[in-house]
Amino acid sequence: MVYPNNPQSVTRTLSARYYKDGAEILIDRGWDMATGEKDFDDPLNQQHRPRRLTPRECARLMGF
Repeated sequence: MVYPNNPQSVTRTLSARYYKDGAEILIDRGWDMATGEKDFDDPLNQQHRPRRLTPRECARLMGF
């Protein structure tokens, strides 16, 4: 996990296989696991989840 406030924190190199997993490159944004286990839809906790890209965003990232 990468911590943005730690300048010594590094992440692995991206590879073509990350479409299968990619969990190694997540950035900690304050998701509270205990709250998520009790109430997954808690609005304050949902603000800290990584969001999925839309198909349009994916296409633009790929240059289409």
